Amino acid sequence: MFNTLLKLTSFIILCSSVYAQEYKKIYPFTPPTTQSMNERISKLAEEKKPITSVFEIFEKKIESFHLKQVQKQPWASTFWPLLKGTVADPYNGKKYELFRLKKSFKWEKNYKIFLERQKNLYPKIMNGRVSQKVLNKLAPSEKYDILMGDSTFDFTNRLWDYTVAYGKKKYQSFVSKFYWDKAGIDFYNIDQWDFGTTNSKVKTWEGICHGWATAAGHVPRPKRYVDIKLKGANTGKTIRMYPEDIKALASLTWANSIVQDTAMTEGLRCNRGSPKKDKFGRYYDHKPDKFSKKYEPRCVGVHPALFHLSLVNILGNQKRSFVVERKIKAEIDNHPISGYSTTYFNVNTLEDGTLFDSTVKRTKYKKDPFKSFRNPDATHIVGVKMKLYYVDWMLPRRKDFDSFKDDDIVKKEMMYDLELDTAGNILGGQWRVAKRGKPLLGKASIFSKNNQPNFIWVIPRDWRKSFQNDSSVTKWNDTSVPPPSDWKHAALSKAHPFIYKEWALGPNGDVWKFCPMKNRLTGETKDVPCERSYNRPQPLYNFVNKLVEVSSGIDMLKE
Repeated sequence: MFNTLLKLTSFIILCSSVYAQEYKKIYPFTPPTTQSMNERISKLAEEKKPITSVFEIFEKKIESFHLKQVQKQPWASTFWPLLKGTVADPYNGKKYELFRLKKSFKWEKNYKIFLERQKNLYPKIMNGRVSQKVLNKLAPSEKYDILMGDSTFDFTNRLWDYTVAYGKKKYQSFVSKFYWDKAGIDFYNIDQWDFGTTNSKVKTWEGICHGWATAAGHVPRPKRYVDIKLKGANTGKTIRMYPEDIKALASLTWANSIVQDTAMTEGLRCNRGSPKKDKFGRYYDHKPDKFSKKYEPRCVGVHPALFHLSLVNILGNQKRSFVVERKIKAEIDNHPISGYSTTYFNVNTLEDGTLFDSTVKRTKYKKDPFKSFRNPDATHIVGVKMKLYYVDWMLPRRKDFDSFKDDDIVKKEMMYDLELDTAGNILGGQWRVAKRGKPLLGKASIFSKNNQPNFIWVIPRDWRKSFQNDSSVTKWNDTSVPPPSDWKHAALSKAHPFIYKEWALGPNGDVWKFCPMKNRLTGETKDVPCERSYNRPQPLYNFVNKLVEVSSGIDMLKE
């Protein structure tokens, strides 16, 4: 028994030693090189010579900036939950909507409501047997289908088809290909393996926040309702597209487009529900990632220096919003950034002050807790207290008009330090949960400010080419009536059936998409490289672009 315990203890010590060697090889324990930092911010900002010096930031007066100053504040909307069919949801537009959402956690229940609606309500709509009040309260996708003259409600049905397919088998319902040579499964015993159901639970946070967060920062704000007169059986009635309805279609357009594939990112998604904290009180990767099986800097957040440089270059200098995923955990919570405010502190004295008073020589920072993790090219260090402002998601509302005053802006405070060279160029840095570098009362201190963002992503400046109108259709000049009849064919044949493919292999042959397979005989499960393809129904770009133009007064493709 003693020998067994001795062997077990030795094994644990050995594993701990190996583990310590492995995780110390990745950020934040191994700093990026100066060259890497410069290349990464140059790519994010799409600038050959981006701003990298704190002195230039000071001179340009962009230590703080808010998009509201230039009338470009991203607009608030909801993340359109998947379990409610995203924009196929006929939202209540009331304050008790959140309570209704909590009562409808199961997508199956919401789907049954939709089927009843499809059976009983849709025929009445097409036969003109519904009131104007009912028409006003239709889902954004339903209003779109009616205006396109589609009595089959193809677009709305496709949105629910996706929800059902996802809910039944999650990702496995879209598997189109898998790679045996990288899966490590005996090809001759393939009949023993199948893609089982992971679970049928669609999480409440799953939706199109990625579409809203990007559209909100790039598509002009829908400011007023648009009334479109109906013909045929519904002559004398209108479809009122509220600003929220237009936002919904714009958000889905961005969520289901290929523009997402062109985004530039910093930081990686943390795939753990409860990541651990290091001795500094910061989240870190204590184990290999459960999907890639590798040690990766996924739960440490985006590098603070790159975060800082992105704020001043993209937001402050270029006046463009980008997206922050603010939670370090598996749940995704994207938000468009609207502003920031920078103040400084001295890492030695811990006193707040100006940039010049707060910058200290690295040689004089004797009690640096991050000494062994610093960029060797750095000569100075300055403490930063950053106030980040982002637009929060809100419950959808049926209001005739919308302005920046209706948005809910959230302030998030965070701390880090920046490593500088003699010219003030930012070369690196470390996140801090407290000014002194360590929490006063340990990792779980209530005084700790652990607000490091998970990752950021930036849409490239040439994003408009992803949303060009279909030039083959007749122009919609009179928007007081529905679009020309040929728009329906273009939508049904091109936009609605768009198939999106998620590749299993990266450009270097590395695997980044996995699906679990199960052996029916042994019960063994194994994650294998898989590709997925599925229908991402898009509203016709012409329709969304025209509504945005009429509601906002701005042509989004020519702005």
